[in-house]
Amino acid sequence: MGGSGERACLTVAVVPEDRGEAEIRLLSVLSDLDAFSMNINSREEALRLLKRGKVDAVAVISEGFSTKIASADFRNSIELFTSPSSSAAATIT
Repeated sequence: MGGSGERACLTVAVVPEDRGEAEIRLLSVLSDLDAFSMNINSREEALRLLKRGKVDAVAVISEGFSTKIASADFRNSIELFTSPSSSAAATIT
């Protein structure tokens, strides 16, 4: 997934745990970005891929994300994991 076909500099495993409207919209927006390549995975698979160096980062969209966003509560809505050997930690802030 990802934008116009140009090579993405980062590969991010996204773990959708919410399945709500805001999560669906976020995934749609992210899939159109050229800055990174996005893969949808389970939490276990995503963390395994990160550990093996197959992805640069893991973004877990927590259960309740859509409800939190609707009430303007952005705390603890997305967990981000990066590998110390990846440039993702410096790129994703």
